[in-house]
Amino acid sequence: MKVPPRPASTIPLIGRILRTPIMKCLLWPMEQLTAGKTMPSDGSGIVKTDRLSSELLRDLFTNRILAIHLPAFCTAEVCERMTTNILKEKLENWNIYDLKTEFKPSDVNVFGEPFSMANKSDESWHRYFQNAISTSEKLRSMAAPYVSPYDKFRIMVDELWDDGMTVARYKGCKMSPGLVRVMYDNTETVTETSLGCHVDSSPLLSSNSGQFSLNVYLKQPEIGGHLYLWNPQITTMHEAIGHWHSVKHFFLESNYQNEELQLRFQKLLPPPIRIELKSGDAVIINTGRPHAVIPFKGGPRVSLQAFLNYKKGQPIGIWA
Repeated sequence: MKVPPRPASTIPLIGRILRTPIMKCLLWPMEQLTAGKTMPSDGSGIVKTDRLSSELLRDLFTNRILAIHLPAFCTAEVCERMTTNILKEKLENWNIYDLKTEFKPSDVNVFGEPFSMANKSDESWHRYFQNAISTSEKLRSMAAPYVSPYDKFRIMVDELWDDGMTVARYKGCKMSPGLVRVMYDNTETVTETSLGCHVDSSPLLSSNSGQFSLNVYLKQPEIGGHLYLWNPQITTMHEAIGHWHSVKHFFLESNYQNEELQLRFQKLLPPPIRIELKSGDAVIINTGRPHAVIPFKGGPRVSLQAFLNYKKGQPIGIWA
C-alpha cells in the first residue's frame, strides 16, 4: 500500500513556533505575570446515562458538559473474553510525547499501533499504516463471538450523528480505529496527590472542533483506577494567555510523572470531578480537558481507547 510521507518533525507547528527565541522573548513577561494564577471552573459536569443521544454528543462536542459516562456499555461476557485474549498478546510501552525530548516512556502498555509513536522511525511509520486494518480485525476477533465494543460504538454514533462517523484518514490513508491499553499496579510510583494529570490535545477549547476520546474499561482493578477530570475555563485566546504560565509549563509540556510539578499545578486548577468506574463502563471526554487515573492496585487495568476528531459539519473520525 502507498504510505503518506513521514512528517519531518514530531513536534506540532504551534510547538515549533513557541520554541523559537523570538516567541520565548515575547511571551516571557506574560509567563512571569501569570505564574501562580488559579484557573476558574467553567461549571461543566459529568452526564451519567445508559443511552447515548445526538443531543448529549452535541453538548459534549460544544463543551457544555465535561464527559459522558455510559455504565455497563459492555457485558461481563465481552469484558472477560477480550481481557483474556488481550493479556495473551505481546504488549509495548506507549511512549508519550514531550515537547522537550519528543518521546519518553509512560506507565501504559499497548496492543496496537499508537499514531503518536508512529513517527519515531521510518519503520514504525510504515508499520502503523500497513497494520491499521489487521489491528482492527484482530481487536474484533478478540471479542468473538460477541460484537466488538468498537464496532458497537461506531455503528451507534454513525446512526445518531447527522454527519455520521468514519475511520479517520491521514492524507488519504486510513488510520487504526483503536487500540488496547494495559496498566499495572502503580501505587508505588503514583500517589493520590500527585496523579498523572495531563492533556492530550490543546487546552484551548472550541465549540466548532476538538479532539475527544472513547475509553471502554474491560477490567478495573480491585482498588482505585477511577478517573479524575478537571474543568478549567479556557475557551478564548485571552483566557489562554491569561494563564500562560500554566498552559506553557503544564499543558504544553509533559509533566506526567513529575510529582513536584503535578502538585504545584494541580493546586491552580478547579477541584477535580471523580468518575467511579466499573468493568464494562465507557467514558467519552475532550482530551484537552485535564484528566488522570487514580492510583490503583489489584490490577491489571485493561481498557480500549480511541480518539475522536470532531469538526462541525463533518463526519466524526475515529483513530488511535
